[in-house]
Amino acid sequence: MHPFAFRRSSTLLITLLAASMAWGQSDDSSKATVLALQDHIVKTVNKVKPAYIMIGGGSGVIFTPDGWILTNNHVAGSKKEWPIITPDRQRFMADLIGTDPRGDIALLKIRDLKEGQNVPYCPLGDSDKLVIGQRVIAVGNPYLVGMRNAEPVVTVGIISALHRFQQGYSDCIQTDAAINPGNSGGPLIDLQGRVIGINGRVAVRFGNRVNTGVGYAIPANQIKNFLEVLRKGGVVSHGVLKGLALDARYPQGKGPVVARISKDSEADLAGFKRGDRILAIHDYPTPSQNRLAGVLGTYPAGTVVPFRIKRGDKELILRAKLTARESRSETADLSRNPNAPFLGVEFSLEHKGTGVEIEKVVPGSAAEKSGLQAGDIILGFDSTEIRNAQHLIHLIARRKVGDKVQLTVRRGNQNMTLNATLASRKSK
Repeated sequence: MHPFAFRRSSTLLITLLAASMAWGQSDDSSKATVLALQDHIVKTVNKVKPAYIMIGGGSGVIFTPDGWILTNNHVAGSKKEWPIITPDRQRFMADLIGTDPRGDIALLKIRDLKEGQNVPYCPLGDSDKLVIGQRVIAVGNPYLVGMRNAEPVVTVGIISALHRFQQGYSDCIQTDAAINPGNSGGPLIDLQGRVIGINGRVAVRFGNRVNTGVGYAIPANQIKNFLEVLRKGGVVSHGVLKGLALDARYPQGKGPVVARISKDSEADLAGFKRGDRILAIHDYPTPSQNRLAGVLGTYPAGTVVPFRIKRGDKELILRAKLTARESRSETADLSRNPNAPFLGVEFSLEHKGTGVEIEKVVPGSAAEKSGLQAGDIILGFDSTEIRNAQHLIHLIARRKVGDKVQLTVRRGNQNMTLNATLASRKSK
């Protein structure tokens, strides 16, 4: 064992021992409790480790015996086939089947498995049953330190928070298990050895991409909602409810109130009325507009979902069909000038507020190379504050192919700076 890993393990053991003694257990019983937990964690790690894979500069996990793989969309990108490596040094080729850019999930399938051949896997768990404080395990390849011997890195932490709204990560799990670049796409595991999330983002400070104790994972149950669509191939779209405007004047905590309904929209067809208070979707309470947006973001377009609403002194169930999020292509506005520089994004038309939200990033574009992701909000272009999509397009059109620009971006609840080199549309 590496000395640093031993020190961390010893520190954890001492911390747990001190905690159990503080709760009044004797020295012997406290030690037995801590050693039993440690033994259970070791057994769980040994159980799930064979299902881990290294892919590109990140991680992934096999979640079915016939070789289906989950990773992040920002790990897999647009590359159609990937070499993958397992901890026992087996090498496979995997095909990219479906992508969810907004939800940051990619689905791959191991190629050329023999008939009846099974591979080690880690099944998806039930992320709805998670509780804050529950101990979890993250498996990954931070800073690619595991590439030499194909051995993944394991970190242990707790569930710090649930249902975090981070734009594209609309309903994510927050954990303090150490997650760093290279962990992306790897599994977040419960102590029963089930995948309860796919690790994807960390909150950073002072521009440094290092763990701060705030990491985010896409929950397993959200991924399950998209699996059927992902297996059909292509790019999936998240659902929204069209024609529903909410009243921002009402206080948060009791459910958003409907301000108006667009005639013949999906909201109108479902039976929504002005003044309705939205209490829940399925069994998920929606105390605020953010939480409502977060729950909606866990369903693909085309899903019919039940809304529990309060109308006067009665509670009703309204069923509405979600439609695809609308976006606007950057190239459509630059079509009259084929020599115009190109960032490589589609803008969300669902975004309300400052800046411009990215709905899609064009594979191989300047935007992808800069690190822009779906769900990011561009707030600034060089030193100019962005008002809307047309403003950003105007600023891009005034520059030349090859110009280096600085983008101020909000990702989740943090701002960051990304550098991009504008390309031509022909070279995207």
